[in-house]
Amino acid sequence: MMRLLLALLLLLAPAPVLATWRVAESAHFRVFGDMPESRLREKAALLEDFRGLLDLMTTARSAEGMPKLDVYIVDKLSTTVPFGTLRSGIAGYYIASARGIAAFANSDDFGQQTLLHEYAHHHMFANTGLRYPGWYVEGFA
Repeated sequence: MMRLLLALLLLLAPAPVLATWRVAESAHFRVFGDMPESRLREKAALLEDFRGLLDLMTTARSAEGMPKLDVYIVDKLSTTVPFGTLRSGIAGYYIASARGIAAFANSDDFGQQTLLHEYAHHHMFANTGLRYPGWYVEGFA
């Protein structure tokens, strides 16, 4: 009886509840998404390559021992709970607060560009401890 009830609940559940979230971990990132694990690993590898490029091209150095950055990749931020209040044009964002640090992006190409842009901010602030004027921060990213 319990199995039948569980099966019925799963059939009636909205599609997002049935989504299969996976995670790919690299040395510095945890990438979450509802996509094949191979694609998540590609995204994590891209972030690692970009991190290495920023280390090579700037004086900012990624400190070893820092917690991994959590990255969430979704089909569309503006329609994904809890992001339903975002404007439809938002492709990604980065948040650093007392509750944690994370980046969020759409799974499309523009989302990927936005994710790299937001990671550049993370790299700049996490690895220099300096303050910069807004025009420089955006220009760097």
